[in-house]
Amino acid sequence: MATKTTKAPAVQAKQAKGSKGVDALAKAREARERAAGEDIFRPGSGPKEGAKKLAPQAAQIVAIVESHKKAGVTRESLIAEMQGAVQTKQPLSRILGYYQKALVEGGYVTLTEAPKKEKPVKAAKEEAAEDEGSEESE
Repeated sequence: MATKTTKAPAVQAKQAKGSKGVDALAKAREARERAAGEDIFRPGSGPKEGAKKLAPQAAQIVAIVESHKKAGVTRESLIAEMQGAVQTKQPLSRILGYYQKALVEGGYVTLTEAPKKEKPVKAAKEEAAEDEGSEESE
């Protein structure tokens, strides 16, 4: 007797969306990465009381940020400068992401997020209408 296996609901939903859902996720990820690339890291006021000692990789990141003084450095430029200074087998963006919270909370750096660029209301409504129209035609 053969048993029939069913796929998990999440898998079925992804397959039902097809490549359109995957494209939307990829576009959202690209937009997040683009916006994050414009974040500005600046030197902090120094370690806060009770801040943990930094790992060598984190200390290198702080040194790079401090070399830019008050002007700061964008995430993209910081990652580029980490090349060669920070020894790792991981992607440098992952290393920065790993230490970012500790560096900010410890007072070693400050982070100014890039301003969010909002779409004009009219353009957003037109885009939503196009999306609904293309779903109905499928």
